[in-house]
This record gives sequence, C-alpha cells and structure tokens, in this order.
Amino acid sequence: MKRAQTRYERRRAERKPSAASVRPTQAHHQAPWRLQVQSLGVIMLIAVSLVLVAAVYLSISLQAGKAGVEVQQQSWTKSELIRRIDDYRAQLADLTANSNMEKRAAEIGFRQVSPEDIEYIIIPGYPGRQPAILAPQPGSVLPNTSIIKPTYRQSLWEWLFQGWQSSSASSGGMP
Repeated sequence: MKRAQTRYERRRAERKPSAASVRPTQAHHQAPWRLQVQSLGVIMLIAVSLVLVAAVYLSISLQAGKAGVEVQQQSWTKSELIRRIDDYRAQLADLTANSNMEKRAAEIGFRQVSPEDIEYIIIPGYPGRQPAILAPQPGSVLPNTSIIKPTYRQSLWEWLFQGWQSSSASSGGMP
C-alpha cells in the first residue's frame, strides 16, 4: 500500500534545487603534503615573529645597558674632577696663606712697613670711599609701589560684571 503524496511533497519533488541550497562539493581533498607545508608556514611565521620581538627586546636592553655604563663612567669622571678641584683649592689656600705670602714677599725683597714710613696724600675734591648702602635706613618709609599692574588686579567676576554693565549702559539700560 502506497501512501498518496500530498500536494506539498509533489511540489517539492518537482522543484529543482537552487544554487543557494546546494553546497558545493570539493572535487578532491588537499594533498597531505600541502597541509603539512601550510602548517609549517604558520609555525615558521610565529617563530620568526617571536625572534623579531626577542631581537627588539635585546636591542633595547643593550642600549639601556650601554647608557647605564656611560652614566657610571660620567659619575666617576665627575667625582675625579671634584677631587682635583678640591686639591687645587687646597693648593691655592696654602700658597695664599699669610705665612707663605710673608716668606715669598721677603724673598722678592719686600719689607714690613712701619707707621712712620706711610705717607698719606690728600686729593682735593675726592670725597673718599663711600659706604655701600644695601638696605634702607631703619625707620625710613618706603614708597607704596606695587609690582602688579592695576590692570591685572581685577578678578574674572569683576571683569564680566563690568562688561555686563557697559553693555547694558550702551543699550539704553535694558539688559
């Protein structure tokens, strides 16, 4: 006993399959050696990428190491220069000490001067050495001069309010 086909089943059987509903089938599979070459290519790409990243990291580390060594050498050079400067200052202090200056002056032929040997010369019109005045006299009043210009003493709020007032005055009193 054969069952009768329904209208839906008949139409479906008559219809040809559309291009969208049919999955294309591969005529043949990839050769195994091609799959292996593709896998090897991906692995090599990853390996080369890792080597490049490592090379960049190594290069940066090398530059940082060189900079550190150079800073250390500069620090040693600075310390040595500071030591030499201190030695020169000590030598200068020794050479200009009072006892050494007296010995050197005696060797050259200078002698100690007594107050009787000093002769003062008066120059007309010369007022003499004037003392340096570095600070005002005590109790003197300084003029009230401000460093900040009056233009810059106005706050933003005052400036905006002044602008609002001037605009309302120019428009006839209406804000």
